[in-house]
Amino acid sequence: LTRPMPAATDPAAAWETIRAELAQEFGMRTFDSWLKPVFSRLDEKTLQQLNAKIAVEGQDASSVAREWLQQQKLL
Repeated sequence: LTRPMPAATDPAAAWETIRAELAQEFGMRTFDSWLKPVFSRLDEKTLQQLNAKIAVEGQDASSVAREWLQQQKLL
């Protein structure tokens, strides 16, 4: 990403930043169809819980993301 990311507690703003850059590079439909369900489930509480697993518990970020996506039936 070439623009700074909004605060992690603002998933809607983060979505717009990511969406704009990915749409420009790859086309909107591809990413809207995959990312919209992901970002619609990432509220502030969920983001804090996921961040805590990484920052506090020291878990691997990729593993945390993969586990959450699988629990949500998105992967």
